[in-house]
Amino acid sequence: MMQSMSSSPYSEMFQARISKWENKLCLTQEVLENWQLCQSKWLYLDPIFSCNHIKKQIPLESKRYQDMEHIWSTIMNSAKTNPKLIQLCPDFRLLDSLRKCGTLLEQIEKGLNEYLETKRCAFPRFYFLSNDNLLEILSHAKDPTSIQPFFAKIFENIARVTFEEDLRISEMWSKEGAMIPFYEPLYPKGGVEVWMQEVERVMRLSVKDSLKRALKSYSTTPRSEWVISWPGQVVIAASQTYWTTEVAHAIKTGSLDKYCEQLHAQLGDLIQLVRGEPTPLQRIIITTLIVIDVHAKNIVEKLMKEGV
Repeated sequence: MMQSMSSSPYSEMFQARISKWENKLCLTQEVLENWQLCQSKWLYLDPIFSCNHIKKQIPLESKRYQDMEHIWSTIMNSAKTNPKLIQLCPDFRLLDSLRKCGTLLEQIEKGLNEYLETKRCAFPRFYFLSNDNLLEILSHAKDPTSIQPFFAKIFENIARVTFEEDLRISEMWSKEGAMIPFYEPLYPKGGVEVWMQEVERVMRLSVKDSLKRALKSYSTTPRSEWVISWPGQVVIAASQTYWTTEVAHAIKTGSLDKYCEQLHAQLGDLIQLVRGEPTPLQRIIITTLIVIDVHAKNIVEKLMKEGV
């Protein structure tokens, strides 16, 4: 609008006033742009630096944030005292203050990202989390159970773990409801990135232990009972292990035809089992194993046709 007025053939006698207003409005626009930028960053960082735990972890950024907040409070008090935009905003001192706030906020964000990077380097699975998620975990580091909602993002298909009253972690659960007890007692001690490494280690040991016990139980328990006695991951891995061993034995002894009959019988048992009244979790395990068993039977039949 000011440009339209300036280009008018009748503007010559008002040129000084037009130029003054044009400069004032341009300065106001620049102030408001910097103000909005600072405000959005402040809204993001304020909850973070309200946490004493994080402030202790990054003292330099905390000091910068305090300096920024002092300037920001002065600006906001000025706005409260004089809420008239056209009187408050066209002020180079205000613009300089906002720019100083912006510079401090950029330095704080950079330092904060470097801090988060150290946590992710210590426990790389934190790369699966957004900055906001990771900051929420770190801001509640004194409460280990606060990480519970994020397990599904950190570990594939681990919905949660069980915290006992003394905070001992005793079990891990899948989203389908399968449970594997922890192989050894685990207490969350130290930084969250430290004890989460221990959680990952014990998870592997626990699955390995369950698999060992399932393999040992396979030969002494009817297969239809064995299938519903173990977690799905363990059932599939152990079943495939035995299938590989048994196929190799059948090839060596020339008894693939008899083994194929055994596979047919096992498949029939699973079909009868799934037609019963299994739990939703058992049904998932059984139907998955049926698909794998059909494929395994087809491979054996192919080996027979080829005269292996």
